[in-house]
Parts: sequence; structure tokens; C-alpha cells
Amino acid sequence: MLRRLLPLLGSPILAAAPFAALATAQAGVDREAMWDAPTAEDWAKPTLITWQRTFEDAVAVARAEGRPLLIAVNMDGEIASEHYAGVRYRQPEVAALYEPYVCLMASVYRHNPADHDEHGERIECPRFGSVTCGEHIALEPQLHDLFFDGQRIAPRHIGVELTEAGELPGPEAEYYDVFYAMDTDSVFQAVREGSVGRVPENPPARGERNPLDLVASPDIRDRQAVEQAYAEGDTTTRRELLTRSVAAGRQAPVEVLRMAVFGLDADLARIAREALAQTNQAGAADLIAEALRTAVTAEEREALIAALERLSPTDERARNLAVVHRGLEGKGGAIDLGAWGGSNYSADSATPDSNVARVTRRARAASSRPADPEAALGFAEASLQTALDPRTAALLSSASSRGGVPMQQLMLEDARRSLNLAKDLGQVGWRVDAVEALLLYYTGDPEPAYPLAEAAVEAMPGGAPGAADESSSWTAAALMQVFAEARERRIINAVRAKQKWPGEWLSDVDAAYTVLSSRDLDTDFDVQVHHDFLRWLGADERAEIALDRGLARYPESATLHERLRRRALIRGGPAGVQAAYATLLETAPADSRTTWFAGFGNRTAAEYHRRRREPELATAAYSAAIALFERDAAAHPETADSSLHEVALCVAGQARLALESERLDEAADLIARALTLRPASAATLDGLNQSAVMTATTLRARLLEADRADRAAEILEQLQALDPVLLEPPAFEPRTPRRSPR
Repeated sequence: MLRRLLPLLGSPILAAAPFAALATAQAGVDREAMWDAPTAEDWAKPTLITWQRTFEDAVAVARAEGRPLLIAVNMDGEIASEHYAGVRYRQPEVAALYEPYVCLMASVYRHNPADHDEHGERIECPRFGSVTCGEHIALEPQLHDLFFDGQRIAPRHIGVELTEAGELPGPEAEYYDVFYAMDTDSVFQAVREGSVGRVPENPPARGERNPLDLVASPDIRDRQAVEQAYAEGDTTTRRELLTRSVAAGRQAPVEVLRMAVFGLDADLARIAREALAQTNQAGAADLIAEALRTAVTAEEREALIAALERLSPTDERARNLAVVHRGLEGKGGAIDLGAWGGSNYSADSATPDSNVARVTRRARAASSRPADPEAALGFAEASLQTALDPRTAALLSSASSRGGVPMQQLMLEDARRSLNLAKDLGQVGWRVDAVEALLLYYTGDPEPAYPLAEAAVEAMPGGAPGAADESSSWTAAALMQVFAEARERRIINAVRAKQKWPGEWLSDVDAAYTVLSSRDLDTDFDVQVHHDFLRWLGADERAEIALDRGLARYPESATLHERLRRRALIRGGPAGVQAAYATLLETAPADSRTTWFAGFGNRTAAEYHRRRREPELATAAYSAAIALFERDAAAHPETADSSLHEVALCVAGQARLALESERLDEAADLIARALTLRPASAATLDGLNQSAVMTATTLRARLLEADRADRAAEILEQLQALDPVLLEPPAFEPRTPRRSPR
């Protein structure tokens, strides 16, 4: 521990800097003046620091070349992080300080919706360069567990000296960790001194090397050379690179295989799929899954799934994907969807009156035949259905209760007593287990309900209730909710325990949600859970089907629209979101809330255009969003405040774009409008972690630098008119400077 403190204590600049910076801040200089916000011109410059793609690659390169690691952590919206990402990492003199290190970037924010285009070529992160967003996102939790001491802080710079060969470095390898520094000199001094004595005086010369000889290299510069050679090469060159890649085994460049799989040359795509079917490379599982979504023959599909199964013993992702693809073939499983056609229950056919009439008939039958277990079970089913059916809830809540006990609870107690009587009279079978499972689940005791639900479904004759009466059909359909959760829990537990699980479980989950939907017993939350569960497992195609069906049933579900936007972003970027909502608007009823969701979709697109440094497209998307929100407010005055809130955020976003383009007067006019449209929204963070207050504060500092004290004073007056609570810094901004605990 003391060894890691020495570099900090030995640097007078680093030791004194936070206190000097604090004194400067107390003298009246804003943080915005200390951390210049990047302009559009700054963002247009390329990032000059080369980040490695994975931690394993970085360690391999560092060991091969005898260099230390430098881990950088960055956060969208945080003012110092913005300064590093938009200004410092793009300056040649700063890049020179980082050059002796093998560098890694960790950030949890996505700036490109997808990591690859439709041809399989990489889309580099516009904020950091070199890596894709998926790569710097995947690094963050891995590095957090190894080096961050449980503290997610940004910006942060950590120097790591490698341990013995064959071991991955851990916390003991850190020799400096700088965060909450109040100026860049503190960081750069540590970076500069941290490379002294730790870098070979004569590093290995790279020279002019043939890309064919680099296919197994982990260094990102070599990977880029190989990928460029493939992208620009003729058919002969591509075939040779592909052949070398296949021969490289676990070191094969997956990106080359990806470009071949999604390229326009059918022969090379076939060779790449054959290579994937034979690969033993770690990390190839996701590409195999993507290849399975292309037009493959039955033989190729079988070979690719077999490859996933072959990788399963050492690759958890491959193991789960293999089971997913087997499970979704629909073979086996406890539920026969075809047989469910004979079930005569649908929630649409139930009414409060019919429910009450049914339970009354069942009560009379049970009373007239007290020794009949079937009559007792029928009354239990009817009572349970009436108590749980939301259509009866209003009737039950208005009905008189006995001794202050709600009628719904009384009906559940009636169901419990009748079930126990049926069991005492010798009734057994799936209906008994089903009623008991539902009673346990809906009275707050789900754990014992799950095995009962599984036993009930597995015991259903032919995997369906058949032509049973309506109450029994309802029991079977309602049971699907508990059964689906039980199977999901089994799968989740198996995945977390890294154990193999039968694909039939996934078939059961999918079939159970299909039954719920077909009987109108699901909600938009059920659709969300089903969709998210399928995506988590990697069953993306089936997840899309579930989402489309859910949106058709619940067109005003905010959670389902959130998933629609995410899918549209991945498929077509910001323009894809705008196009998806333009299509929805064409068929939406005039009084629907689709207009509001379309406005939010355009606002989402605008924020992604900002991330991609496309200011004109972002401004246009914001304008489209504002028009849609205003239209929705006019049509739905009862929720107009929600639309006004969104308009204020859109105008603040346009102000930020004007500020970054140095159009200071326009920015001042726009931010004034945003602050006055709905003052309560002034501190709300947008998708880039920025608020109207943050933009106004930065703009004021920029105006003072430009000798525009008049306009700066206007902004200060507008800020002072806000509730002081809105002026507090966001939670991620440090209130006081701090040193590394090391």
C-alpha cells in the first residue's frame, strides 16, 4: 500500500494542486473556467490516444513490449471528463505523454447505437476513437472489479505495473491512482513520472510488416492493419487473410471473420461460416449467433450450433447460446400450443356479472353436494378467478365486507377452504396443484408456488387443459404467469451457476407467454419481462417478435416504446428511430399518444446525433421533437405539462449545440427560453448528462471570456431567479477536491 503512495507524495505539484485549485475556485473562478468545455471544432479533431480493445489484449501487448498499463475512466456530462475527452485526448502533446503506456478506456456510456454496420465493419466510438462503444462499456465492470476499490469516479487515471508472467494484474499492481484532481497538471505530472524507468529504452521496432503476418497479434494497431488489408484487398488477398485467420485458432481476428460473414461475397461468407463452425476461439460465440441470423442452410445452421456446443465447456456465453438455439426449435417442452386451441377461456369473454354468476353457481353446487370433491374444487377455481380478475376488482371493492375484511380477501379465503376440502375428499391432479400455486403466488408466497406450478403444467394432459369448463381453462391460463417465472428462475440460476440447462425450459417460457397473450391475461409488464429475458439470453429474433406483438396490444406502453427506440437505434441509428415513428404515426388513431412517443423518439435521435458530432441533424431532430410535443399538448391538455417539460429539454439541447459552435448570442437566446418555458425542468439531465443549468453556467463563463459581460449578466439573473435547489451540482460532481485513498 505504501509503495503505491510514493509517486503521489514525491510530486510537489500533485500534492499541492488540489489545494491551490480550491483557493482559485474560492476566489471566484468557476469550474467552467478551469475545465474548458470542448467546442464543435474541438470535437471534430481526432482522438490521438490509441486504446486497446480488451483487457486481455492490453496485458498481452504490455508483457510483450515491457510497458505499463494506463487505465482512463471517463463519464459523459461531467465537466472535467468532457474536457479530457473533447480537448486533451485530441492534443498531440498530451498523446505523447500517454504513448509509453498501453492504454485502456473505461466508460459505461454508449455513443454509437451499434458497434458494426450491416457489412460487419467496425464503427468506432466518436468520443474516444480506436474502440467501439461496446468495447469501452464491457471494460468498465471488469476494470472496476480489479482496480477501482468499489468507487466509480470519473475522470480517473490509474497506472498499473504488470505482475509475474501468466497472472493478470490486480490492485497490488497499481502504482498511482489520480482522481478528483482540480487541474490537468496534477494528472499529467503523474502520467509523465509514471513511465520513467518502466518503459524499455529501445522498444521493439514495428517497421513495415505484412498484414498476413499480423493476424494473430493482439495489438490494436496490428488488428487495424489486418482489417484494413481485408477491407481494401481483392478477392485473392481476402481469401488468403481469411485462411490465415482460420489457421490462427484462438488468436484469429474475429473482426475479419465478421466482415466476411456479412460481406457481399457469398463464397467468402461461406468460408467464414465454415471457419466459425470449426473455431475454438474464445469470444467467437456472439459472432456465431449473429451468423445464425443470416441466410444459412439447414446444414450450416446445425454446424454453427454444434460449434457453440463444442465451445460450451470453456465459454459460458457459447453454452447459453447453444441451449437458446436448441430450445427455440420448439421441440419437447411441457406446453403444447396446438392443443391449447381447444381451451375455451379468454379474458375478453369474462365480465364482472359473469364472474359473480359463475361463483354463485359453483357455491350452490358445492353446498348441494358437500361430499363431492369435484364440486369443491370447482368452487375454489371460480372464487379464485373472481377474486383475481381485474374486471371484478371494482365490484369487489364497492361491495360490503364482513368484519372489515375486504371482499377480495374473503373470496381468496373461500378458495383456500374449498381447495382444502377437495383435497381432504381425495381430489388430486394438475388442477389441485394449479389452484394451490395461484393462491400461494397471489397471497405473497411465491417460492413454494413455483414447483407446484411446474408440476401442474407438466401434468396437464397433452400439455393443455383441453375442453375443460371455463373456470378450469382460466386456472390453466392464469397458471402460465407463475409457470413462466418458475422456468425463468431455473434458467437464471443455472446461468449464474455456469451450469448447463435444458433448452425445453426456454420453449416453455416462450409458450407460456404466448398463452397469456392469446387469452388476454398478460400486461405490458409481462411483454417487457418476456422481451428482456429473451434478449438477455441472446434470442434477439424471438425478442423482436414478442415486442412487436406487445406493441400491437399496448400501443401506449412507455416501457415497450423504450425498447422499440433501442431496437430502431441498433438497426438504423438515429435516422432509424425517426423513420420508425414516422411509420407509426401514419397508422396511429388521431387521439392516441403516439405523437408524444414520436416526439420522444426524435429527442432521442437528436441526442445520438449530438454524440456522433452531427450538429445540423441534431438541431433538426430537436425541432421535429418540439413540433410533435406541442401537437400532443394541444390534443391532450390534461398532460400538457409533460410535453412542456420535454420541449424545455429540447430547447436546452439546441442551446448546447449553439454554444459548442460558438454562436453565443443564439445560445443565450435559446437557454433563456429553456429556463423560462418550465423552470422546474432546468436541472433535469438529458441523455448526455447535461441540464439547462449546466449549459447556462458554461455559457456564462464563455461569454465572460468573450468580453460579453452584458449577456453573461442576463444569464446570471435568470439563474438567480430559479429555486436554489435547482442550482446544486448533480450528484456526480465532486463538492470538494479529494485525493486518492492510496
